[in-house]
Amino acid sequence: MPKGTVYSAKRFFDEVCGELNAVPFGVVFGTEVAERASKVSERFTIRAVPTLILMLDGKVVARRAGAAPVSARRTRVYEVLRGAA
Repeated sequence: MPKGTVYSAKRFFDEVCGELNAVPFGVVFGTEVAERASKVSERFTIRAVPTLILMLDGKVVARRAGAAPVSARRTRVYEVLRGAA
C-alpha cells in the first residue's frame, strides 16, 4: 500500500472526526487494517485500500473504494449525513 494512501486516510479520519464532534446525532468512525481483518474484509467485500464505508442503522448507505482526496471523502460523508438528518 502506498505510504501516501495511509497518510491520506489517517488525515481524513483525524480531521473529519474532529469536525463531527459537534454534530448533534451519533456519528461513529472506525478503522480497520483490512489485511489483518479478513472477516471484516469479506463481510464488506473490501477489495481496495482504503475503502470508505458509510453505514446508517447497520446498513451500508455509501461506499468509496480506493484512494481519493481528503476533500472528496469529506464531501461524501457530509452528503450522507445531510440526507440522514
